[in-house]
Amino acid sequence: MINVDAKMTKTSEGVWTHYEDSQFLIAHMSSLAFQRKLTRLQQPYRGKIDKGSIDPKVTRDVTCEAMAGTILLDWKDVVNSSQEQVPFDEDLAKQVLIHQQDVREFVSNFAVNIDNFREEDMKSLGN
Repeated sequence: MINVDAKMTKTSEGVWTHYEDSQFLIAHMSSLAFQRKLTRLQQPYRGKIDKGSIDPKVTRDVTCEAMAGTILLDWKDVVNSSQEQVPFDEDLAKQVLIHQQDVREFVSNFAVNIDNFREEDMKSLGN
């Protein structure tokens, strides 16, 4: 049953989820912050995008930059090669998303599944 009063706030605020030994705060792909940032970052490439001639690497890099801080909002238990905890940083998140395909795919797949956010919103409504 659809609840017309539900605000689905978790889609923009994000929900915590586990991946391997880390936790990630992920917003839904429909986030207006993400859509706005992606549109702004794509602007210099608009001609190539329209022609279908944009380099896939550029598309990946721009998408990852847009996701950092808007879809991937925070993390816990993320470490560097010395096993030291690394605090969330938008620039570092961008690099992780660009260079670690498994993390990028996990975040993307989680972010497009509305059920991940609906379940959390229903919990917060007491349903």
